[in-house]
Amino acid sequence: MGLAETPGGLGYSILTATGAIYSFGNAQYFGNMIDHNLAGVPIAIAATSTGLGYAILTTSGAVYNFGDSNYFGNLIDHGYLGTAVSMTYSQTDGGYGILTATGGLYSFGDFQYFGNMIDHHYKGTALSITESGTGNGYAIMARGGGLFTFGDQPYFGNMLDHGYPLTVAAISNT
Repeated sequence: MGLAETPGGLGYSILTATGAIYSFGNAQYFGNMIDHNLAGVPIAIAATSTGLGYAILTTSGAVYNFGDSNYFGNLIDHGYLGTAVSMTYSQTDGGYGILTATGGLYSFGDFQYFGNMIDHHYKGTALSITESGTGNGYAIMARGGGLFTFGDQPYFGNMLDHGYPLTVAAISNT
């Protein structure tokens, strides 16, 4: 259901639909939803900037932390009833943003909020979020290939600009 790269890009952890984690390269294993009998349907994984932890997000908006990842809250605690689809840590690991299918973005800890798809009346189902390299912006990818940038995240184009008739799955910064 998701992939989280390590700092420097020399490894990654893969999250499966059952909540299992498989680590490759220099990615370390810190546990998974199955080992801990955690409830929920896993949808996304986000790594900390140290590479020494990750969080698993479920479709209900629950967040489960492993390694050095810290807990700052979740959508369930705030009574949100929609479907969570993605999350990303802030550059400081002092917070994270949780993205919903409707394009809503909820910030926790020190994650900076610059807007979301709902605020700007953007159409489409949101799929994935990635924070900019500076921590002062982010990009949201929609199912139809639309890309929406906020804060200082630069826009370089999207699938729609090029007429690609594909359904996209995720976005990642380099």
